[in-house]
Amino acid sequence: MPLKDDVDQLKAELAQLKLQHLSQQTSLSRQLAEFSAKLDTLSIRLEQQDNGANPTNITMEIAAPEPSPIAISVDNHTMGSDVAKQSEAVSHSIQPQATSPWQDDPWQRPREQHPNADSQQATDHELTKQVRAELGAQATNQVEAQVEAFLSQGVAAIMAPFVAIKEQVKGFYQHYQAKGLGPVFLMTVAGIITLTLGFGYLLQYSINHWFSELGKALLGFGCANAIIAGGIFIRQKRQGMADFGSGIVGLGLILNYLCAYFIGPYFEIIPNSASFILLLLITLAGYGLSMRLDAKVIAVIALIGGSTAPMMLLSQSYAPLLYIPYLLLIGTGALAQSRKLQWPLLLEITAFLHIACIETFSYFVDLPIHHWDSAAVLAVVSINALFYLYGIVGLIFSSSTTLSHRALALPIALLAFVLFELTQFTEFAGEIFIVNALACAGLYLKLKNRLDKSQSSLLLVFGGSFAAFAALYLLSHDFLGLVLLLEAILLLWIGLKEKLISVRAEAYVLLVMALALNAYGLLSGLTLLEQATLSPVGALGFPLIALALSAGGLFFTINQLTNNELKLSKLEGQLSYLLKEILSGFYVATLLVAAYLISSDYYLAIVPLLSLLLLYLSSKDKLIASEFAAWLLLLPLLFAVIEGITLSGSMSFRAQPLMAKLARIELFTALLLTHYWYRRYYPTSLFAQAAKQIQIGCYLLLPLLLLPKIIRSYWEFTAAALWFSGLFSLGLAYVIKHKALKIEAKILTWLAVLTTASLCLFEIWQGLIALLIGTLVMGFVLIRYRKLPEEWRQLLTLQWQLSPYYFALVLAVLVYGLNHIDVVAWSMTALALSGYFALLIQRRAKHTGPKKGLLVHIANEMQAAIRPSYSLAYGLCLGFALLPILLHFEISLRVDLNNALLILCEFTALALLATLILRRGVAIRLHRPFLPLQWLKWGWHGLLALSYLTWSYVFDNMIAAPLSAILLVVHGSVLMFISLKPQHSDMIRLAAGLFTLATLKVLLLDMASFELVQKVIAFMLIGVILLTVSYFYQKARNRQQQANS
Repeated sequence: MPLKDDVDQLKAELAQLKLQHLSQQTSLSRQLAEFSAKLDTLSIRLEQQDNGANPTNITMEIAAPEPSPIAISVDNHTMGSDVAKQSEAVSHSIQPQATSPWQDDPWQRPREQHPNADSQQATDHELTKQVRAELGAQATNQVEAQVEAFLSQGVAAIMAPFVAIKEQVKGFYQHYQAKGLGPVFLMTVAGIITLTLGFGYLLQYSINHWFSELGKALLGFGCANAIIAGGIFIRQKRQGMADFGSGIVGLGLILNYLCAYFIGPYFEIIPNSASFILLLLITLAGYGLSMRLDAKVIAVIALIGGSTAPMMLLSQSYAPLLYIPYLLLIGTGALAQSRKLQWPLLLEITAFLHIACIETFSYFVDLPIHHWDSAAVLAVVSINALFYLYGIVGLIFSSSTTLSHRALALPIALLAFVLFELTQFTEFAGEIFIVNALACAGLYLKLKNRLDKSQSSLLLVFGGSFAAFAALYLLSHDFLGLVLLLEAILLLWIGLKEKLISVRAEAYVLLVMALALNAYGLLSGLTLLEQATLSPVGALGFPLIALALSAGGLFFTINQLTNNELKLSKLEGQLSYLLKEILSGFYVATLLVAAYLISSDYYLAIVPLLSLLLLYLSSKDKLIASEFAAWLLLLPLLFAVIEGITLSGSMSFRAQPLMAKLARIELFTALLLTHYWYRRYYPTSLFAQAAKQIQIGCYLLLPLLLLPKIIRSYWEFTAAALWFSGLFSLGLAYVIKHKALKIEAKILTWLAVLTTASLCLFEIWQGLIALLIGTLVMGFVLIRYRKLPEEWRQLLTLQWQLSPYYFALVLAVLVYGLNHIDVVAWSMTALALSGYFALLIQRRAKHTGPKKGLLVHIANEMQAAIRPSYSLAYGLCLGFALLPILLHFEISLRVDLNNALLILCEFTALALLATLILRRGVAIRLHRPFLPLQWLKWGWHGLLALSYLTWSYVFDNMIAAPLSAILLVVHGSVLMFISLKPQHSDMIRLAAGLFTLATLKVLLLDMASFELVQKVIAFMLIGVILLTVSYFYQKARNRQQQANS
């Protein structure tokens, strides 16, 4: 297999690389060993020179330490054993000598191993299993890696700012760790925290025990500022202590915030307004120190302290809303600080910190704001200004032109923040959203040429989001879907024109929201209609307009995506396919609702056209869901049919309501014709084969459509209807050429024949009509079959082979109708049928003349048709011949026409059977293996004996007993004379049997009941007959012997 070969090749290359690495390692080891030996030699030489030793000994010493190749090889083998094991684990197909570390030394090369064929096959089998297992494991690992990467990207997008802060702190530590000051960093941080706590407790203790209020304040601030001054001195005057000095300055800032807390809200030494000003001054001082000293630590401490410290004043502040403008000022300073320090992370920290602060602040005030004053207006403006400050201004001054997960996290978080907060703060959020949407649009037009496309697209995204939420708050829910639809189309057009994927993404989201809202409007209208709250037009009028506009918007969107020259991503391609599926659904919903408003009783009549529309759309764009929906859309027609049956209480077509009738017709027509549409327009569909099978089912039902009505109302004409249904089915089978239709035609033919026979048997005159129809059909098939084309002959084979038997039915009906006595009629019918089949099984002379009569042609065609069932015809001939003899038990002794006819039928049947046996025709010769001629002869004589015995017992017992015995003796005597012929020599045994039967009958049955006169007559006649027969038999026997001699 190619995959196996590739795997083997890669494994071989890996093993070769490992061997090269091993060889290089071996060579390096050898060179190191030689170098070390030379060093040892030089050191020994130096010692010998110092000691004045003999040069000869030196030479001997030089030669001694050189390592032998064998020893080096052994050492190399030891060093490379791990590598060789790894190579062997990677591939079992690598030969041992290929990975051997002795390949550079011929004396250490191992012998080659030649595995036999069985072990090689086993190895290949194991290799195949191992490769499959490795490929499966690799596929599983790839899937797990993709899922893990997807999850990690999502988590990274959410946690990007916090991860950045963590990385910054980690960077601080690594910075000190690289300088060897890691412990110093940890000790400095611990010292600052400890000293801050101690200083706080000192202030608390001093305020409680030592100083006055002013003294306490001056002492706290003096100490804090002294620490700041000390930190500045250490940073500027002590080389290598800049980071430590920055930490000390940060400690001073923290202590300043702590002092402001104690003299402000804790002990209320100064009012809250002064505390606000003091905190702002401390923060500005911290920013100033940070910018002057170029220290990031100071900036972070000033930011956190200045932002969180005023939270302690909110519960007692008379104007808590001023906290938000205060945060705006701190944010402005943080923006300037981040640009001065070239540290964008500071802006991200500021934004997320202020978001958290405002969320916490919202718990201290009553929202929404009802009393609008300057502070309230300033707070709302500040919230919007924070969004523009951190999101827009930070985007403008960003050095990066690409939008990574981290870069997108801040603007998206700010957008969600301002949308949420404005809805909490004010009841006029919709109007403010409109202003923001216009502001973003203006900024986009102003900064489009200055910013990168990916950055400027965010302004459109912001504007679209503000506009969407403004519509949500200002418009009625009925119009909201249309407004969002219009906005989505506009954003999509801009995104395609400007090639902005983020704008297109927002357009897709708004489009889905608009479609969902419009669909929900339709459901709401249906609910109102069901509750009878509004009229159909009032409930569904506007939803219909919304559906139509949604379909138009979807059509425009799909055209924009399809006809645009911009190369779309794979996800957008899938979204375009999904939009096409949704468009199909909106088409159907729009047309169906419109039909309902036109006529609420007959709107389902449009369903087949809607199904055809879905099939067309699915074939155009390979829409699987739409194609499946096209089939499901036929279910309402089925439900309408079931409802009509339920309401009318009858399955009769005439009793159904008009809609149920239309549903029946449309459903059957749609299922019947769908396959033709598939064959012409969409032959590759998965449903094409199912449509073909459904069509075959409909064709099977076509010949049966009228049968239930005929059976229910005109059952006497069922046989005639079955004949016509069978002809219709034959025509369909010829046109459609399907096996199921051929089978149906055969079944209908059988049912027609059997039903016709039943009606004729029960003497229902409508059966004669069916008999006539069947005669015409079977006659035409019989006469024209062998001249028809091959296709028709394959269809009419059953009818052709059945035609002789059907004409037997016609003959039986004709003969049976000649007599009104059942026994006589049945006897005559059986005799006629036996003669009919006897004629059919006889071989006729071939007519080679130019003219043949119609009867001769019919006879030849019948014999040809009956040839496949020749044995059946032979059996029917013998069976029907027995029937007149068996019916003899049903008659009584009287002289009339019926008895005469019965006797005539009986003897005619015996004569017919005798003729067949004596002629020894084709039928007898063909069936001789299982029905020998001797059995036929004996059987015929047995029937003859049965016949005269039954006739004899018709008389009185006084005559019947001796007469039957005499007839048996006469019969046996005749058989004796017949046995004289060589071909009938076996009759002697049958004659002996008849004599035995007569003797037993007389002795066992008749003797006890015989009177004297009967005994005299019987025995005298039997004796005379026996003697006469004996004399003439002996005479004939002697004459025969003389002739033979």
